[in-house]
Amino acid sequence: MGREYYSELLSRNLLEPDKQFYGQTACSMHDVVRSFAQYILKDEGALIGEGHDANRILSTPKLHHLSISNRAVGLDTLQKQASLRTLMLFGNITVELKNLLNNISSLRVLYLNGVNLVELPDSICYLKHLRCLCLSRTSISTIPRDIGNLKFLGILDLCECTNVSQLPDSILKLRTLRSLNLRDTAITSVPRGFGKLEELVRLLGFPTHSDDSTNVWCSLEELGPLPKLKQLDIRALEKALVTEPPN
Repeated sequence: MGREYYSELLSRNLLEPDKQFYGQTACSMHDVVRSFAQYILKDEGALIGEGHDANRILSTPKLHHLSISNRAVGLDTLQKQASLRTLMLFGNITVELKNLLNNISSLRVLYLNGVNLVELPDSICYLKHLRCLCLSRTSISTIPRDIGNLKFLGILDLCECTNVSQLPDSILKLRTLRSLNLRDTAITSVPRGFGKLEELVRLLGFPTHSDDSTNVWCSLEELGPLPKLKQLDIRALEKALVTEPPN
């Protein structure tokens, strides 16, 4: 559905594709169109970049969508934004989520790209409305073991989280998960029963793994029960066990 909307915006010249990217996967927006979009959003959404007056923007009490790329913004001021549905942080911003998440419990989208984040607190598992969690290029090392409590989570992006080496078993409870990105992580295996995630459409950086203790199991077998899978990227395929076909 998202691709259909994107193609529609391109066809109507509301988005301008970047010719440097194959398949029109990147685009820009004309300033006039952007200004109009901001006018439509009015007080529901805001972007705080370098040079923007953060205090004035954050004085709006009922923001639903907020994007911040200005490292001078004190994130403690976000605790008053209890109506936030989308929070996107980019660049060299230091993030302390533990206290922040207690006050913005209605989040649907939490997008943290390249920010200075070392620890993902357990309190994230109480964001019962969360649909999208992006932690790409952060320094976190563990995923909370109760991540499976996020019953509506549809997107989990761990791309370039080089310190993450393991997925908790509770990830198998994420039965609405549609997109999982494990590219450039230290993850070498997935929990047994991974094939229960039958809603997966996009799976990137899937690690091939063999269990030497039984000498029969390979994580590739977990891909068999995934009927909706359309985009698959497999890593370390040389580790897959080669078994002889039955006579």
